[in-house]
Amino acid sequence: FLVAIDKNLGGLLDQLTLLFIGTLGIMFMGNFSTALRIVTLPQPLVSGIARNLDTFLPRLAGQITGQAPGQSERSLRSMFIQTTLYTGALWSLLTVLIALGAPFAIYLFFPEYVRALPLVYPLLLQSLGIGLGVGIGSTMRTIGRVEYSILVQIVYLLLIVPMGVLLIRVFGNNGAAWLIGVRELTLAVIIDLIVLRLLRPHLTTPAKAAQPSG
Repeated sequence: FLVAIDKNLGGLLDQLTLLFIGTLGIMFMGNFSTALRIVTLPQPLVSGIARNLDTFLPRLAGQITGQAPGQSERSLRSMFIQTTLYTGALWSLLTVLIALGAPFAIYLFFPEYVRALPLVYPLLLQSLGIGLGVGIGSTMRTIGRVEYSILVQIVYLLLIVPMGVLLIRVFGNNGAAWLIGVRELTLAVIIDLIVLRLLRPHLTTPAKAAQPSG
C-alpha cells in the first residue's frame, strides 16, 4: 500500500510541476519539451538498472538476514553506496556528453527550437539527480521504510509552486528548467542521506525473503 502511495506521489509531483510550467505558454513548452527530450535520452538505462535492483536487493536481504547484528545493515549499506557511486559517476559522464552534444543535436535535428539550448544546462541537474537516485526506490522497499520517501515528496508537493515562482522571478522563464533540475537533484540527495541514516547498524531490519514452499 505504501509503495503504491510512494509511486503515485512521484507521478503527482511530476504532473504538478509540468502543469505549473505549462502556464508559461505553448511556445515555451515546445522549447522545454525539446530540451527535456535531449536530457532524458539515457532514461531507459535507468529503468533497466532499477528493475535489476528490485530483484537483487530483496534476494540479498534474504541471504544476510541471519548474519550477526549490524552486519546485515552494513551489507545493504555497502551495496547502496556502491550503486549510488557507480550510477552517479556514469550519469556524470553522460551529463558531460549531453552538455557537449546538445548544441549540435539541436542545430542539426531541431533547428526550429534553438531557444531550447539554454534550458538544457539547468535540466542537466535532473540527469545528475537521476544517477544518484537509481537505488533509492529498491532500497527503501527492501528495508520497508517507504514512508520516509512519502514524507519528503509531500513536502516537495507543498513547495513546488513557491519554488517555481521564485526561480522564474530570478531566471525568467528559464527558471522552469532550474525548477526541474533543482527538484530532482535535491530530492535524490535528501533521500540518499535518509537511506544512509536508516542503514546504520541496528536502525533497520531487512525484509525477510519468502520461504520456498514444500
